Amino acid sequence: MSGNPIVSVVMPIYKHSEEQLTTAIYSILNQTFNNFELIITDGSDDTQNFEIISLINDKRIRYFKIKGYINCLNYGISQAKGKYIARMDSDDIARPNRIEEQVKFLEENPNISLCSCLVKYFGDTSKRKFSKHTREITLLNLIKCQEIVHPSMMFRKELNIKYEHIMPLEDCLLFRKLLLAGKKLEIIDKILSENYISDKSIMARYPKIMKYRKSKMNIYSLSKYYNYPLSFTDEIFKKKDFSKDDVLELLNLIKFLNNEIHKNIFNVYEISTPYLLYALDKCKQKNPVFFSPIFIRTLFLYKLKLYLKQCIRFIFSIFNEYIDNKKIKIICTLGLKFRIKN
Repeated sequence: MSGNPIVSVVMPIYKHSEEQLTTAIYSILNQTFNNFELIITDGSDDTQNFEIISLINDKRIRYFKIKGYINCLNYGISQAKGKYIARMDSDDIARPNRIEEQVKFLEENPNISLCSCLVKYFGDTSKRKFSKHTREITLLNLIKCQEIVHPSMMFRKELNIKYEHIMPLEDCLLFRKLLLAGKKLEIIDKILSENYISDKSIMARYPKIMKYRKSKMNIYSLSKYYNYPLSFTDEIFKKKDFSKDDVLELLNLIKFLNNEIHKNIFNVYEISTPYLLYALDKCKQKNPVFFSPIFIRTLFLYKLKLYLKQCIRFIFSIFNEYIDNKKIKIICTLGLKFRIKN
């Protein structure tokens, strides 16, 4: 490798087993594309990670000790020398052709600012085996069901990405802001990464908090997308106290969005209600108008639809799985899976 590398791989790490960490590192070092640097930012409090990494003799590795996960991400990106920056987590596995495929894709599509890929999940996967795929990424698709796997993405350095100190879901906010800025994002229809899922993660342990935070991001994004004059849009991530007027503003925004967005895209009340309930709980000037029949009916229908969706998915659902990189259609009935012959 002469001069600056084409790709900088940024890997923030905390405390993992030696096997997890070495497997993740070697999955990058053994790529078919080798013109890259691996920037490791260590946010752990012990010296174990450094001892493990120091045994790996590869000049492409650059190691830094940094405090805080978001700081690890931002510092790693700030140190990148490559034209493209790839993300990687220290408990995931990059398939040998991941970097090669992503570089090729971005080279052939100069209008795309960021790409990710399909991934296969392992670990505490429960029902999740593979990531979803919808080629066209729009803000509305992202809010509906789109899944961009954060540690498997690659983007152009010229984007000057800097993560905000919002954990978790800092990636969700990043993707929404990029789309609002008019950037094009795309998912490569190939499995290029294997990602570890843990039942002990924040996402898994606190699903209600995650739903509320995602709801807040959606309110922020949609108010920007439709240029709706919500007075606290820019302060929404710091806002903890709400007045009666704030809650009424939020209700009016939700009504506006419900008229603008077709129900086939997604249910506006479903994605908005968690944040609305939070605002109502934090409002010190509660007013009977909040508990009007229309408001109560809206909350009841929201809960009822969630319950019915869960029942329908259990009784009957159709989805795709990837087996040996081939897309297979699956029917699930009462928890039993059956393959559909093509």
